[in-house]
Amino acid sequence: MKFSKKYNKFKVTRAFLALALTLAAALCYLLAGNLIFGRAIDYKWRDMLFSMRGPEPPDDNIVICSLDEESFEVLEQELPFSPRTYIRFFENLKKLDVKVVGLDFILYEFYKSDPDTDDVALKASLNNLDTVVFASKIENYFKKQRLGTAEINIISSKHKTSNRYFAETGVTGLINSSINFDGVKRSSQLRFYSNGKYYDTFALKLYESFISGLSPDKAALYKTTSEITAGHNEFIIDYAGGPKHFNEIPFYAVVEMPDSSVEKLRKKYENKIVIVGPTYYESHDFFNVPFSNTRYVKGFQSMAGVEIIANTLHTLLKNNFIEVLGSRPYDVLFFITAVLTAATFTFVRGSMSGAVLALAYSSGILWLSIDAFIKHKIIIDIFALVFLIFAVYFCANIVKVFVVEGEKRHIKTTLGRYMSSSVVDKVLNQADGVNLSGESVQVAVMFADIRNFTSLSEKLSAEQTVHTLNLFFKKMVDIVFSNEGTLDKYIGDCLMVVFGAPKTIKNPASAALKCAMEMQKATIALGREKEIVDLNFNFGIGIGISFGKCVVGNIGSEKRMEYTAIGDVVNTSSRIQNLAGEGEIVINGAAYDTLAAEGDAGLADVLLGAVKIDSVSLKGKEEKVDIYKIKII
Repeated sequence: MKFSKKYNKFKVTRAFLALALTLAAALCYLLAGNLIFGRAIDYKWRDMLFSMRGPEPPDDNIVICSLDEESFEVLEQELPFSPRTYIRFFENLKKLDVKVVGLDFILYEFYKSDPDTDDVALKASLNNLDTVVFASKIENYFKKQRLGTAEINIISSKHKTSNRYFAETGVTGLINSSINFDGVKRSSQLRFYSNGKYYDTFALKLYESFISGLSPDKAALYKTTSEITAGHNEFIIDYAGGPKHFNEIPFYAVVEMPDSSVEKLRKKYENKIVIVGPTYYESHDFFNVPFSNTRYVKGFQSMAGVEIIANTLHTLLKNNFIEVLGSRPYDVLFFITAVLTAATFTFVRGSMSGAVLALAYSSGILWLSIDAFIKHKIIIDIFALVFLIFAVYFCANIVKVFVVEGEKRHIKTTLGRYMSSSVVDKVLNQADGVNLSGESVQVAVMFADIRNFTSLSEKLSAEQTVHTLNLFFKKMVDIVFSNEGTLDKYIGDCLMVVFGAPKTIKNPASAALKCAMEMQKATIALGREKEIVDLNFNFGIGIGISFGKCVVGNIGSEKRMEYTAIGDVVNTSSRIQNLAGEGEIVINGAAYDTLAAEGDAGLADVLLGAVKIDSVSLKGKEEKVDIYKIKII
């Protein structure tokens, strides 16, 4: 049977599929980084990583002092508070031996050329503290400028700070903040560049002020500011949790702290970093963060700016810098995923199997990303990788539908003229094309031969001979296939059929006998048809069936081979077929015993009517065999 050319074409199609999937992977690589919704998915996945990790204990050196609605009500004031209120606040912080005070708001922006008594006292209270970090902000605004005769608006910027009379008592840091395009605050900076100058951020100044006041042995536990800024100027904030996660005290509680509580509270706040900032809703200083809208947050979902600063400082103090997997290792991971998926979907069969594998590979990517984040604080963005997997999967299915499946249908149609669909399916499902390997199986082998057809063919023209044989074989092959037989080959006016290979069936001996009986009856009916009657020929067949173990497989060379069965059971079937007359079926003893054991009720009477012939000599066999003849009337 010549189908090597078909297989070569099939292999070329497989190669074309692999090339198409490789190109699809390359396209995914180019597109993934430029798709806005892809970046949005990666950002949301980063948020989910925080949710899956869950909250962590915040750094206990950080305390938030909240400027909240309750403080306004208790103090009966609103911002800016009176100088006397601030004086009491700073004096009480001094009593608590706070190490660093950070003011996350602008303290009296406008400068007075002639400070009054309260201003002097306020400045003195600030000077008494170890370190004060004042907030500042770079703001952009439109500035009118003349260009020839026209007046245009240009964007300019200014550095907005607290009143310099007070700010000179401490250091200043920027509180400028940027958010991602989806409105979530995920990262921070240590230094900003504006108008030709670098500005340290508020969080960096808090960190620097804190470690500078530590003893040498304690300071050695932290990185220096130069070490921090060298590799992490812009970094992902390692949020310890959602809103209200840090140790917090309201502003009024410090202002109205009784002297009797100082000793007790000093143990709690001594050497701490106290960050003072607004947490009241009207401040509009709130942002969505990775923990927003998670099960860990109850009530208001957004986080106050002062809490974001606390989380930023927490990241610096813990040295918990989250790294995004670098471009080179990510490219390697992308390449491995591309090769694996392209190789898989080139050879996998069935869209459902492919879908299961695509989901399995995607799950593996998700697991890898989760594990890397929780154990190593490394973010592996997933969109490009998952997009790659499913893009390759869909491309593979499209190519298979329009190319591979078309080739398979063509091959199946061609081979189906010579063998049953079960053999064709097995050949097509061999990943390497034609496979010369064989297997030993229990089968029933049938030979069916037209009696005296040689003498008839001498009287017929070539066209009549071929037409008569085709008419006979069409009816016989239909019966063979309906009984799950495999048409092994045509041998002149004889055909060979195998039951039980390559497709395993239940009770192959029973299937063979039923098939033989139907063939005999169909032959009798065929002999009564007009065009056969006109030939003046008594049309009949003899059938031999044997049962036993034989070797089945593709026998031959790469250029020409056929699926067939070989072995003693085949030879026996061929020999006993010669002993069958018209309308007779001859079976060997092994087939009879197997039929009796299979116990098919529909064949019970047939077996009872079988005539046993003992000790028959067969050509090529030394031992004599018992056979059984069954006559079909």
